[in-house]
Amino acid sequence: MDISLSLQETLRYEVLQNIELEKIEKLIHDRSALVEEMNRVLERVSESRNDYLSTSSRRLMAELMADEIIGFGPLRPLLEDDTVSDILVNCPGDIFVERFGKL
Repeated sequence: MDISLSLQETLRYEVLQNIELEKIEKLIHDRSALVEEMNRVLERVSESRNDYLSTSSRRLMAELMADEIIGFGPLRPLLEDDTVSDILVNCPGDIFVERFGKL
């Protein structure tokens, strides 16, 4: 992603301040709709701050924020990977993935 970490933190904070919680609660079980809503709010926030985000960066950031809200965060791609049979998380930096019987 071509967005600095400090800008990501600022945008994440402002998006969370500007989302409608009732709407998010309705979308929590529909990831694609939640991503679209996060993308819309992120676009409004970045435009109001005059921060340019490429479409792909904005979309990726919206996906990351939606995954954080849903609760799976960076584990989502592993959960969707059919070749993964087990995920072992000891701590944020200590994650093991089993594929084809090998850890």
